[in-house]
Amino acid sequence: MTRRLFAASSALLLTLAVGCGKPVEPCPEAEGAFACVEGATLALSSEPWCESKLATAQGLVAEAVKAMELAGQVWDVDPSDYVTGWVISYCGGWFVCGSGGSASWTYGCAELGEDLIKAGPNLDGCASGVLVHEIGHLVVHGDRNHRDPRFAVATALADTVCE
Repeated sequence: MTRRLFAASSALLLTLAVGCGKPVEPCPEAEGAFACVEGATLALSSEPWCESKLATAQGLVAEAVKAMELAGQVWDVDPSDYVTGWVISYCGGWFVCGSGGSASWTYGCAELGEDLIKAGPNLDGCASGVLVHEIGHLVVHGDRNHRDPRFAVATALADTVCE
């Protein structure tokens, strides 16, 4: 009886392991981390100017899930294929993105060389909404001028993330 139960449970575990698709990657560690969504670490930035009011951590998780679902639709991808291993750092205000002569103040930024997306509240106060746009930069490399028409769609949908 014990052997049959062990064999059955082993077969079930093997079926589940093979049938579940790609393995789930552990989220990277990051200062201020509070959740893991689609393989990306959600974190609150420790920069001093970021200490303003954001949604609760629970609210940010729900918004990030919704943003990634929308990003998947806009960019026609599985977001986890792009954000796994990345850190999404939330800031309660605008922040500097880039370096040297290309540095600018903004509320959304994909730091491609650092596996880091910075997200702050857009003009309507939605920090997670910028993820729909920023994930586009992971999908469409080299389009800093937003020539791909899907960037306009991503920007238009950003506010629906926080509704």
